[in-house]
Amino acid sequence: MSFWQKRGACVVLVVISVLATVVCVSAYNAASWCLMAERAYLANVFVLELLTEYVSANKGAWPASWEDLEKLPGPERAMFRWPEDKDEIQRYVSIDFAADPQKLAQQSVDQFAAVQPRGPCYPYDAKIGALLEAVRLSK
Repeated sequence: MSFWQKRGACVVLVVISVLATVVCVSAYNAASWCLMAERAYLANVFVLELLTEYVSANKGAWPASWEDLEKLPGPERAMFRWPEDKDEIQRYVSIDFAADPQKLAQQSVDQFAAVQPRGPCYPYDAKIGALLEAVRLSK
């Protein structure tokens, strides 16, 4: 094998190694994103169920803080333990505690913004609909 053939073979090996590294890093990033989106989805669904329970138990009132929600036992069959996992849930969910239940009762699922995921998250529109229905019925 001549010098140029050896050099060409080395260049090909380097290019293949770089491409393999890029593919592996991309796959890892995609898997990490999916896992984060799944945890955020589960946390948001958990919070929406918790809020639905709160609104139903408090005649349509909206909670003023996370502490108001801590008084509830939390949904069954959940990945999170409530309220022990409150800090982890707060990393994935943002609640507008100043939201007006009167205005929420008039909103559609698409307009609802009182609960927002922090970071990537899969859609959870059905749970929003259940919460809005609870707000409307609790008046």
